[in-house]
Order: sequence, then C-alpha cells, then structure tokens
Amino acid sequence: MSSKKETFDVQIIDFNPSRMAQDQATEIGIPDELKPLLADKRQYPLNIARQLPKGSVWFRANQPWFFRTLLGNVENAKAINNNDALILSGSGMSMYKFQEGDPSAFSAEDKEALDRGEAAVRNELGEGKWVFGICFGGQLAVHAVGGKIGRLPENSYGQTVTEAGWLAQELTEAGKQDKIFGRLPETFYAPHLHSDYVAELPKVGTQVQTARGEIVVIAADTLAVRRGYLDENGLQQQDSTFIQASKITFSNGAVLYQIQPHPEMATEEKGNFLVRQNPWVKEEMGQAYYDRAVQMPQSADFSVSQTITRFIEEAREYYEANGAVEFARFVVGQNIDQFAPYLLK
Repeated sequence: MSSKKETFDVQIIDFNPSRMAQDQATEIGIPDELKPLLADKRQYPLNIARQLPKGSVWFRANQPWFFRTLLGNVENAKAINNNDALILSGSGMSMYKFQEGDPSAFSAEDKEALDRGEAAVRNELGEGKWVFGICFGGQLAVHAVGGKIGRLPENSYGQTVTEAGWLAQELTEAGKQDKIFGRLPETFYAPHLHSDYVAELPKVGTQVQTARGEIVVIAADTLAVRRGYLDENGLQQQDSTFIQASKITFSNGAVLYQIQPHPEMATEEKGNFLVRQNPWVKEEMGQAYYDRAVQMPQSADFSVSQTITRFIEEAREYYEANGAVEFARFVVGQNIDQFAPYLLK
C-alpha cells in the first residue's frame, strides 16, 4: 500500500555569489526578511521556481538557497537531502578553476562550501533521488560523480571566451528518446552565458561513494550538443562537439540531468536577461558580440523551459512507481506570484 505525500519537495541551491547591495534590494521593495533569499543579482531560484509544476514546494523560510549560507553551515548542509529532488543553479564562479584547484579563484570558505555541495549531490543520488543541474550546477554535479570540466580558449582580446546569447543545440539520438528532452525540437535554442563546459561524462562502471554506500554509474548519455563554440569571430571548431545536456543513471535508480544553457531563463521576458545583466560581456567579447548576444528572434521557441517542469514530473512518476509513495497532483503548492514584484526585469 502506497503512502501519500501532499507535496513534492524541491531543494534549490543558488550558486551565484553576486548579491544585490542592500540599497538596490530595498529600492525594488524586497522586505528585509526576504533579502537573504531574493537579493541575488541573477535570481536563479525564483526563475527556476516559475517552471515547477503544481504540487511542488520550493520555498521554506528556514531553509536558505544561497550556497554560502546553505553549505557553509553544517546543520543547514545536513538538511539539504530532506527533499524529493535537488536543483542546482548557475553561477559566476568557474567550475573548471575549482576542478584544477586554482588557489586564487576561491576563498577557503567557498572551497569548503563547494566540497560540501559535491557531497550533497552524491548523497542525494545515494538515496535514489534525482538531481537537475543547470550551467555551473550541472558541471559541479557531473564533476562530483567523476566527470571532467573543460574551459573555452582565450579570444583576440586576451579573455576567456564567454558564449552568450540565444544559441542553438542539437539533440543526439539518446536525447530524442529521452522522456524530458525528447519533446524538444531536434534543434532547439536556449540562453547561454558560460566559459566552462562538461568535457567528459563519468565512465559506465564508475563507483561513487555516498553516505548510504556505493552506487555505480550504469549509463552516461549525451542528450544534446553544440558543434563548435561562438567567439567574436564566429563559430569556431565546428568539427568538435560540446556537451550541452546529459543524463547519468545509477545502479540504485538515481538520475542526474545536466544542462549547459539556462532553461529557467527561456521565457519571452528573460531570454536575454543574463546578457543584459552582465555588461562586462562587451569588454571581454566586444561590442558587436554583445549586440548580437542581446538580440532575441521574434520567432523564439521557449520550449526548453519545460525541461525543468518535466524533470519534476518524471521524477515524481518514477518515485511513485518504485518507492511506494503517492504525491498529490492537484495541490497548488506554492505560488510564485507572491514574489513577482521582486523579480528583476
């Protein structure tokens, strides 16, 4: 007999270190008690939450999102896995530099927090739960289970290339068959802002140590790729493929989905938000590159945003089929509209 659960609990971890100044947060009306949650310059958690299906609970006043608060405190970190699924956000940090142990890139506190973040991913998977990682969050999760991260080369300005804007990726055969990504067009578009990328998935047979014991990678599939990367002179290395989405499946039924672009920003009003919010792209990639990156086609298809929705739906159905639990479908859960006044445009 199945036990019943009213809500599907989602833990979001916000890895973006760039926070609003107190006066900026006050200017847009964020109450003091919500500033620790909402005063993120990119507001990843709120935009992720907009794509969650009904019945999802993602906001808890006593459980922070911000990685320094969440992972910098042992008790908060222990509570991360008290959920049904884990979603990891993007960041202004470099996962490649973390992987390479660059001592200038992270404070000791941030390095410890990211180490705990990787442990939290492994422990979530060790409990047979599902994880969805976006951009930096996806890179961190793949690295946590044995994958490798790459970094784009320098451009003619002497800066690491930043791929930015509304860019195309192609589904692989595995992607076309996937329940979450397979509903997308074979060539789909999504918002990008990154210099690092997943270079290698963990090999099948990789053993991952978790708090619940060892789990093993039984499948590691690339779901979408880009052919080449875009710099200020156009598309480079078109004979190379760069992983844009992947699915890693484990021996206990846990699943890790990784996506390089930002499905949470794939909406009419947010499609170019990350470029607009980061004018340094002009300096590092040039004015012409920035002008192209900030443009949105009138015929833009925002269907990639639904990968977040379908991830929760598929995880919920899997748990019900395999975990003797039944989640309510018609509960409203939490309403993002209460936070709408505080969303940056």
